[in-house]
Amino acid sequence: MADKKERTIPEKVCFWLFVYWWFYPLKWLLTPFYWLFVALPRKRREQKYWAEEHDYIVNLNSLLVHKSECAHVRTKEIDFEKKYAQLHCKFEEVQRLGYQPCNSCKPDQFKKKRK
Repeated sequence: MADKKERTIPEKVCFWLFVYWWFYPLKWLLTPFYWLFVALPRKRREQKYWAEEHDYIVNLNSLLVHKSECAHVRTKEIDFEKKYAQLHCKFEEVQRLGYQPCNSCKPDQFKKKRK
């Protein structure tokens, strides 16, 4: 019977080091494509997002800003109008008023919406 020779761990490591050593210098060939097709469109989407106005809900007691779909906003409370206010503006304007972002929904971070 012919037994297949199993590669030992050092042989596998040597193989992947060789692959890394061989292809790493070619990394610069992919860099322009990364910037052209990934980084710049992402940056444009972010700039467009921050230029728009969005709906935010602010908690008047804790001075926190939430996105309109945040789970921490209790819309079914009896005194909802007393505790919360809804603003339609840019996030920078809300920050100027002294409100801090919610740690759950993170309205200060750009997130790409998945379809």
